[in-house]
Amino acid sequence: MKKIVLLLLLVSFSAFSQKVKKSTQKKSATPASVSVSVSASSSSADGFTVKNEGNAIYIISASNKTLIKKTENSNANITNLSIKSFTASGNKLYLISWAEKSLTKTALKEELTTSTINQIWNLETNSMIIENTEFSTMITEKVFLDKNKTVSETQQRVRRGGFGFELASNGDILLKNKSSQDYYSFDKDKQQYVFKSSVKK
Repeated sequence: MKKIVLLLLLVSFSAFSQKVKKSTQKKSATPASVSVSVSASSSSADGFTVKNEGNAIYIISASNKTLIKKTENSNANITNLSIKSFTASGNKLYLISWAEKSLTKTALKEELTTSTINQIWNLETNSMIIENTEFSTMITEKVFLDKNKTVSETQQRVRRGGFGFELASNGDILLKNKSSQDYYSFDKDKQQYVFKSSVKK
């Protein structure tokens, strides 16, 4: 009788284990399907849409699709994509902005670069007027302290480049860095931004 009871318990335990394994396998498939859904981003204004498709950004209207940027790093993560209209010297222009993050890794060094890109377009003529890129790179590096490479430490530093960008309410733009602030205004005859003044810090 005891042998029969033990045999029944073993069969029940085996069946329970198989059910647990099956349910665990079903749960593990869920995160993969969720993470795929957030790859593209877009923004619209006045019938124009700016859209990220893979590693390229397009302006899309009812009659046209224009490539405005193809990222150099195919693994770059594009975020904060936006388009907005404004007026400068009586002309309607569009500011298109986005951020890019990319990671470069070796055995001893890791570089995480965050870039902010601003482009100003005249969409009536389908032409870009100006582009500005500002970036910062967080560098994490393993540095050896002796020639035999037996002692090491992790060092971090930040490298910055480009100019900060600001758009004024009148359509003027400000480009700034640690040493200066440069002001530009839109020349409607030349259809370009021209230097206006500079302030040294």
